This record gives sequence, C-alpha cells and structure tokens, in this order.
Amino acid sequence: MNLTSVERAFTEKHYEELAGKPPFFDGLVDYVMSGPVVTMVWEGKNVIAVGRKIIGTIRARRLRRRHGQVSHEPSRDPEK
Repeated sequence: MNLTSVERAFTEKHYEELAGKPPFFDGLVDYVMSGPVVTMVWEGKNVIAVGRKIIGTIRARRLRRRHGQVSHEPSRDPEK
C-alpha cells in the first residue's frame, strides 16, 4: 500500500473508458487529482471478484446510502 499523488495523464489513462462522458469525466479526474490517493497491488485467485465484494459496487453503495447504512465511502473534507 502506498500514499501518492497522480498526474493528469495517468488519471485520464486509468479512467479512459469514461472519457466520453463529460462533464463526469473531467470532474472525476479533478477529484482524483485533488489530493493523495492510496494505491495497492492485489494478487490472488479471483482477486477482482473478491475486491469488488469488499469494496462494493457503485449501485450497492448508493442503495446502502439510501437506506442509511454505513458504506465504504471515502471520507471527505467537510470544508469543501
């Protein structure tokens, strides 16, 4: 696990599948670049499926939020 900052070119490449969805894409890139990010390398059998189960899908997080359940949302600066 590593705490780092990412550059625009790297962030745009990482999220390139969303590039055709402005203004969502630009806001996402700006948000990711707004502070440090935690990077990790996960290895193992079915690691993508396991990671998604731990983190949850976007849809699952939205449903939990609607029903007042604690979710795996990142913390945010209340001043922003």
